[in-house]
Amino acid sequence: MRHPAFQNFPRQILYLSLCLLTGLALSLCQFGLVPVSAVVLIVDGLMLGVLAGLLAYFLWFVVFFADLSGGLPMQRIVNHSALLVLLIAIWAGGGYLLELLFLPSSVGVLSKTLPLKAVFGLLLFLTVVRLYQDWKREKEMLEDELPELPSVPTSAVTTFLETISVKTGQKIHLVQVSDILFLQAEGDYVLIHTPEGKYLKEQTMKYFEENLPAEHFVRIHRSCIVHTDCISKIELYEKQNYRITLKTGQQLRASATGYKQLKAVLKL
Repeated sequence: MRHPAFQNFPRQILYLSLCLLTGLALSLCQFGLVPVSAVVLIVDGLMLGVLAGLLAYFLWFVVFFADLSGGLPMQRIVNHSALLVLLIAIWAGGGYLLELLFLPSSVGVLSKTLPLKAVFGLLLFLTVVRLYQDWKREKEMLEDELPELPSVPTSAVTTFLETISVKTGQKIHLVQVSDILFLQAEGDYVLIHTPEGKYLKEQTMKYFEENLPAEHFVRIHRSCIVHTDCISKIELYEKQNYRITLKTGQQLRASATGYKQLKAVLKL
């Protein structure tokens, strides 16, 4: 599977450039604050910029697999705050280790600007998280605009799935269909969401659309199949799109076609 992090290489260059520019800006802000040479400050800024770029790259995987924007508002605040604190701690700690390795004679002086570095790190990672979420949202909206695949008549399906086997490490886990909240397309894979966690299955959305009971599972757009028993609210969202809120507080987006299919199944 080609991960989405590799599908738009110019944007990755943009984010890395943003991190390097942040490192250089940090160097400029330290001029006059610490008694070290300009070369030391620039080297320190570039090291922190490269480290921030690596963290920003791996941050995409967190945004991609974790539903940081879903759920209740307080939960979103807690999720983002914990993530930012962790990133700043890793960035500051990693920067200190790099300074010990490459700038040992200046590390004591450079450590005095740690609060300034923490502020720069906070602003940088806030920006990157927002950019990643916008990118992910654009991708989902483009998928919603694509023509919907024709649904398979329920009469053509003789036996529905009751369990789905997924591999987690060296173990095989059996997911009960009744426990599934929703399924989400991830390239050539499908991410199965349950109350206990998420499981990646090498299968297609079309397969699950054909083999899950149609009276309980509806494909609300190309990238998502929802368990109707888990829905708590449906509301209009951004023109022809609809927001589906689950009993867990998670929110999904439905296209106009998916909403019509959902209405038919729920007999609204």
